[in-house]
Amino acid sequence: NFQANSIEVSFGVYHDRYSAAQKILEQEQIDIFILDDGKQHLKLEKDFDLTLINASETGFYREFDWNSDHCIKIYTKVDEAWQKQNPEKFSIRFNLSLNKILDTTKVVGVFTGIADHKSLIKMIKNLIQEKYPGLINKPLTEWVFPDHHFFDLDEVTEVSSLGINLITTRKDLARIPKGFHDKFIVADLSLETNPENLFDRILG
Repeated sequence: NFQANSIEVSFGVYHDRYSAAQKILEQEQIDIFILDDGKQHLKLEKDFDLTLINASETGFYREFDWNSDHCIKIYTKVDEAWQKQNPEKFSIRFNLSLNKILDTTKVVGVFTGIADHKSLIKMIKNLIQEKYPGLINKPLTEWVFPDHHFFDLDEVTEVSSLGINLITTRKDLARIPKGFHDKFIVADLSLETNPENLFDRILG
């Protein structure tokens, strides 16, 4: 259980979605169930499917347009130009900020183990282009690990001793030994939706 903008949220993890929902309903009244990766659970009766589509990628998608009349599509990782060209489409744009100011006398390194590291690195390069002209011509070093990778002491000790602008994500920071947290600059993401009341529109 936790609070999100005055809405009480219950969170459950179980391989059988139906059984998990039943257990939660035994304890409290629920208005809406949101299932992560719920589209593939064909036996569950759902009001609608919500499909996130990476607008920057093409090719094979794991999810198909099953039951498209009840499928709401949201395009993610769009940029401002894409939004202007597709104003009628639901979309989410990520805005990146850093918890520390970059030192323009030092090079930048990205240390991460997330699924889509390319988008993160692209956003960091864009941020440097916009706010740190002194860093534009300096090389950007990448330490990229598999998604959900737990960083060991040797990996973290090696990069933290380099004395550079070392950027990681908040998700990665949770898997970095706590004694090294102050060595990293943390990249945070905020969401910008189109339309602004996107989630109210969906729930409505």
